[in-house]
Amino acid sequence: MNLDQRGRPILRVIRGKAGVWEVQEAGFETPLSYFDSAQDAKDYAEDIAGAKPGIIVEVYSEDGRLQSTVCGRLSDAYNQYSLIRAPSSRTRDPSER
Repeated sequence: MNLDQRGRPILRVIRGKAGVWEVQEAGFETPLSYFDSAQDAKDYAEDIAGAKPGIIVEVYSEDGRLQSTVCGRLSDAYNQYSLIRAPSSRTRDPSER
């Protein structure tokens, strides 16, 4: 997982090539999940950040500019996080539509 300058992991909410919103873990090409709306993608990323110490959520606009940054709850245990990269019920690969 890629980390910010303070050693915190980063999730990115971006508009994907297939036109759907993606939540991506920095440093990985495969998104964690796909969404039809930016708000649903942001909510999902913020849910993860709320459950894991110190995760940063970067939300990008449709044109690719950084729109906002949110930090999940902080902890001294910065090295004790790992995201589960398993499909959720909300995960839908755009190529399967």
